[in-house]
Amino acid sequence: MRETRFEVSLPSRGGTIAGWHFAPEGDEERPRDRLLFLHANGFTGSTYRQFLSSIVRHQGDRLEIYAPDMRGHGLTSLPTDPSNFRNWLIYAEDAKALLGALPASEGRVFLAGHSLGAVTSINLAAFMPGQISSLTLIDPVIFPPAIRRVLRWISNSPFHQKAMKRVPIVKMAKGRRRQFASREAALENLSKKKLFANVPLQVMSDYLEDGLRKSDGGMALSCAPEWEAANFAAQGHDVFKSWRQLQAQGGIATQLYYAEKGSTTHMRVRAKFAQDGAKAQSLVRTTHLLPLESPDSLGALVAFPSE
Repeated sequence: MRETRFEVSLPSRGGTIAGWHFAPEGDEERPRDRLLFLHANGFTGSTYRQFLSSIVRHQGDRLEIYAPDMRGHGLTSLPTDPSNFRNWLIYAEDAKALLGALPASEGRVFLAGHSLGAVTSINLAAFMPGQISSLTLIDPVIFPPAIRRVLRWISNSPFHQKAMKRVPIVKMAKGRRRQFASREAALENLSKKKLFANVPLQVMSDYLEDGLRKSDGGMALSCAPEWEAANFAAQGHDVFKSWRQLQAQGGIATQLYYAEKGSTTHMRVRAKFAQDGAKAQSLVRTTHLLPLESPDSLGALVAFPSE
């Protein structure tokens, strides 16, 4: 399997998108289906190397994967403004621009994402009617209807910043340590965190490959804590508006994988997806970081529609 970096200039979006391209060995000119994979808040495309490599292996030579660093993450240079960030739609707009700038492909286009990336995949599919062949959603962050309505109202209100800064996960992200003496020091520190208790050391190394940047003091997180916090606070999008648009267009082949413990996809949301024809499945002994905790098992489960 070939793993190569890519970087695409997108002047209309204000910078470049960087990431990783995964493809089978063999004829590079052979038409293949294309999967765009979008990562979770605070992470990078490189973080999912083990998971995405597993997908490529199980799909034979039919699939290539692009895993970009989203705005404010990794090596991507698109500008960010945490003080005026209200919803996640900008990520879908970025991804649409990226798909339009990648080398032309004769195959189908699939979308997949984890957490923030899964929500973005739904929004992106709605932005590109008839152009996306399937969705793979991994523990998307979707609250029950009443909470979604309240969060949207707050996110679009004048006192958004004041209200959301009190939310525990926002406070935690904003206070995250950003500076480390070295890459090794960052790995030692972060691998001890409860969040990463079930994540293999190799996956942690993959995360830090692009999750750190050189700084005056050594190494710093490439996703600034202020931007990670802003993402948690920005809940002004309506993902079910996008989902309803997809259903009105005739639906889309969807598979949903969610954590056994602490899933961010509410049970009522999972039921709604299943009602609309999605294949929903939990992975045993996993938390919200399931593609990092069980990359091989999850990679073997992911499937795509036949021709």
